Amino acid sequence: MRRAWRMLGWAVVVLLLCAGGLLLALPRVELASFVAGRASAALGRAVEIAGLRILPGRDITIDLSGLRIANIPGGSAPDMARLEKLSARISLPALLRGALVVRDAEMLGFTLLLEKDGEGRRNWRFGGDRRPVPGAKPASLPLVHALGLAGAEIVVRTSSGAALTTRIDRARLSSADPMLATLIEAEGAYNGAPITARVDAGPLAALREGRPLPVALHARSGDTTLEFEGTARDPLNADGVEGRLALAAPTPDALLGMAQAALPISLDVAVEGTVRRDGNLWRMEGIEGRLFEAPFTGALVEMNEGDAGQPDAITASLDFSRLDLNRILGPNRADRPGGADDSDLPLVVPERPDPRLDVRLGAGELAYARLDARDVRLVAVQHPGRIAVEELLLTAS
Repeated sequence: MRRAWRMLGWAVVVLLLCAGGLLLALPRVELASFVAGRASAALGRAVEIAGLRILPGRDITIDLSGLRIANIPGGSAPDMARLEKLSARISLPALLRGALVVRDAEMLGFTLLLEKDGEGRRNWRFGGDRRPVPGAKPASLPLVHALGLAGAEIVVRTSSGAALTTRIDRARLSSADPMLATLIEAEGAYNGAPITARVDAGPLAALREGRPLPVALHARSGDTTLEFEGTARDPLNADGVEGRLALAAPTPDALLGMAQAALPISLDVAVEGTVRRDGNLWRMEGIEGRLFEAPFTGALVEMNEGDAGQPDAITASLDFSRLDLNRILGPNRADRPGGADDSDLPLVVPERPDPRLDVRLGAGELAYARLDARDVRLVAVQHPGRIAVEELLLTAS
């Protein structure tokens, strides 16, 4: 019996020495190829890591460099994601309980491409393109106390091939308690238009439990502001969004910059309404706003993102108390015969319009060139190769 206890004691000593040696050696062990191989097998994509070292302790320190995750076959670029450098501290006690709690992390040089291939498969879904089960609980969602991000770029390529580019110069996520609230502050640009944004989010635990996340967003680009207050079921993909949105644009500069359009127009618009996004469908209802000093209302503005290779489709139903096209177009048409009062809209019929349009407009008063009209009603569509005016009613004076 005494011999058995002695052998057990020596076994414990050996195990402790081995564990101690492992702890001492682990920071010097290069784990990149091992982890990259396991990640490639789990994701079904090629994963490369240039360097990965782990320092154990009550908080595990991770230093990673040169991460690359391959894109799906047929994607527009070979890589879906790249990361130059990551340094993070993860709570070991929480990890032993099965929870991923990030004490703090810093990321540098992150690039992400989100797109679909020719068959509509999403590159951000691994192991096939199965849609998430409604109400499913993302138990693997980490709880983050602090996260810094610099030099990042996110490109969303639409089904029509357009690239929507978000550049993040600096961003910071902070939370004293992720079970209660999270704050995100960021500076960067969208399609070249500079933007600053602040997001006050509710408890990330809501997503872990399958509940919508409360979100309040304030964004500014130049003199244009955007406010949103509501919820999101999938905030990383801006999906399942529902709430009240308010936009104020005293000039068109920021909106045109984000749309990557160069139009010689003048604009002062404010609009708010209830917005909702479900998959490819964006919808805004209960619309109230003003164009210059004139109020307007709307029953619906809807955008349906097209399938692979197909254009987006926009449907709108708006009623203006006064629609002054001369004021929108006139200041930039002073060189035309007759000056600003001779404003004109060019009639261009694109073979492949993007987006396709289906609009229903009403105006109590209309000013266009030398035409002054009232009680205006217009129903028009823009489809491939044709612009059709299905209804036009007005009283001219």
